[in-house]
Amino acid sequence: MAEARMEMAPRAQACRGNARLSALALLAHVPEKWIPVFRKGHAPAQKRRSASRSIRSGCALLALGQVAAASGAAAASLSAPVSLALAGVIAPFSPLVNAHDKGIIAQLFGGNANVAYAANKKIPVTADSVVCRISNVDITQRSCELTFGADKREIKGRAANELYGTLAAAGITAEGAAGSMIEGIGKLDCMLDPSQIKQKAGGGAECTFETE
Repeated sequence: MAEARMEMAPRAQACRGNARLSALALLAHVPEKWIPVFRKGHAPAQKRRSASRSIRSGCALLALGQVAAASGAAAASLSAPVSLALAGVIAPFSPLVNAHDKGIIAQLFGGNANVAYAANKKIPVTADSVVCRISNVDITQRSCELTFGADKREIKGRAANELYGTLAAAGITAEGAAGSMIEGIGKLDCMLDPSQIKQKAGGGAECTFETE
């Protein structure tokens, strides 16, 4: 991100300079400020307007790039099948999901859409952050840290590998750091609707999250 800001700096200076030029250009439309200028080879009005539009467009794109670089986080949503899978592998470790709802999720994720549930039942599965690591040096090591408010849970081995693989299926790109491949998301918010899942029409589960 620091490199991106360094690359943007010269263009930002140019845009600030162009902003001052634009202010002077606006004065040209005020009759009291007109000063006759006669110079050979001056650019036709159409070319000046085209150049002005190009400058404004470039500066607008630069501003958008600066906002994106500053925010760093991108929101994403998942399809219903992947949403059910992600909720299914996280729910067992969540202190926010009660035992009864964990049982319903386990049956839905296990392929049983005819599970019993209360009318209009909806089950939320949330997490503040999920970070998984797989070592590419010690290949026996894989772990995930799940944060639910002030409560943190760590899982290892097969369960961590399952969650890591589900994040990959959700489109999360692993990044290498200090001998590990790391996947992470934040502000996970899933909602399961057993009645819609039971209809087998491709809906009933949705998840949103943020990536860094």
